[in-house]
Amino acid sequence: MECGRRTAEFQATLAEPLTGPSQGREVVAVGPHDYAEDSFVYAVDGALATSFTPHLPGTRWGSDADRINELMRETGLPSEKLDEEAWEATWDDMYSNRIARAFLLAAKITGVVFTPSILDGLLLVGAIRK
Repeated sequence: MECGRRTAEFQATLAEPLTGPSQGREVVAVGPHDYAEDSFVYAVDGALATSFTPHLPGTRWGSDADRINELMRETGLPSEKLDEEAWEATWDDMYSNRIARAFLLAAKITGVVFTPSILDGLLLVGAIRK
């Protein structure tokens, strides 16, 4: 059962499941992953706007991959690809702080700050069907 649970958690940050709930609105998902790649997904009005792996934010994909560049820079996530020397110089910091920065970026986009107190209340969850 653990494998199935993990699969469901991981799918919450895939672009395809998020495009439906983003119809007429914006959806942001941050996926820290303990055995694969972490992810950041931003969908707007039924389309994947931008997505990236938090430790490599300069490599993005989506219909409007540069839409949140300014917010990325404000959170310490470089929106441009780094050359090898810059990448090596920033690797430890980028990798160690990738999830915190991804959640900060999500907070800047949504206005909702993810704090420990959020987990004290009722969490609403549901299945997303195609």
